[in-house]
Amino acid sequence: INACVYWYIASRAGLCGMSWVASQTVRSQPLCEADLVTQYITSLYWSVMTMSTTGYGRINATTEAEQTYCMFAMLFGSLMYFYFVLQVCNMVANNNIAQVWRRRYLDNVLE
Repeated sequence: INACVYWYIASRAGLCGMSWVASQTVRSQPLCEADLVTQYITSLYWSVMTMSTTGYGRINATTEAEQTYCMFAMLFGSLMYFYFVLQVCNMVANNNIAQVWRRRYLDNVLE
């Protein structure tokens, strides 16, 4: 969904105009002229790089709307990463992962 929203924001600015799509090339061809699968894979690449906190590499936001959306996507990705690390630390602190999962399962069943 993240990739689709980022692509939609670019399409509102005009794909071959001032959006991030205009600055990208794939196999020596502008991304805005590439086939739909290539366009979607490029958006998905941006989404994975953003959510995994790896970084953007060569895909940069160019309009204010894209930059704003990127900030929220990075914040969401950071929060997801933080939550994952927190859960792992919580399991290690409890020292018995199987018991923790069993207790969580029973808590969910009882609710």
